[in-house]
Amino acid sequence: MTFTLDNRSQNKESSLTKALRQIQQLNSKIQELEQQHQDYVQKQQNLIGAIAEICIPHSAP
Repeated sequence: MTFTLDNRSQNKESSLTKALRQIQQLNSKIQELEQQHQDYVQKQQNLIGAIAEICIPHSAP
């Protein structure tokens, strides 16, 4: 009986440890994706500026 309870306790701890590790991995991936998104947004803003430079005349007639 004691062995069964101890075994169940160890299995629960193992499951919680595994779940915690998976959560940490997901958080790391989220941070990575957020950085990639910020990089993408910055590149898009730079592109919009470059297009505006080409399309909008600088000298007034």
